[in-house]
Amino acid sequence: MTILIGALLIAGLAASLLWSLRPLSQSKAPVSEVSIEQFSADQYLPLEKLLSERDYQFLAAQPGYRPAMGRKLRRERRHICRGYLSDLTDDFNRLHAVAMQSAASSEGGEELVSALARQKLLFKRRILGIRLSLTLSALGLGRVNPVPAIEAFRALTILARNLTLSAN
Repeated sequence: MTILIGALLIAGLAASLLWSLRPLSQSKAPVSEVSIEQFSADQYLPLEKLLSERDYQFLAAQPGYRPAMGRKLRRERRHICRGYLSDLTDDFNRLHAVAMQSAASSEGGEELVSALARQKLLFKRRILGIRLSLTLSALGLGRVNPVPAIEAFRALTILARNLTLSAN
């Protein structure tokens, strides 16, 4: 029995990893048409509440509660979370492209491009970690914390705005 659970866990983690590494969708707008001001990390803050245990605890305390209700809510919220993560990744990639253009044409561009590459790698690692946590949470293991990915997006937003201001 434990071998079966272990095999399912490994299969789930592998599937999550492969899903996270798939090619991402194309940008919504060409980079030349993207305005830095349209990006805000605040639009992703609902992810925190979406995955909070408080709602599940509240639901479980209600008369007529059945465990199937909690499982269904968690499944639906994981699905919504994956949608948010896709949008966050798309926005990060679009904003990163704008920042790369600004960095490449600015003074000290090589260092900025290198810093942006590190930031993108950090963001991808955080998104991967969240996706793995989502898979594990579906198995009843652990909790999902989206804050590190949102903060990485916020940091990129600040850097991109500073690059745009210094270029003008």
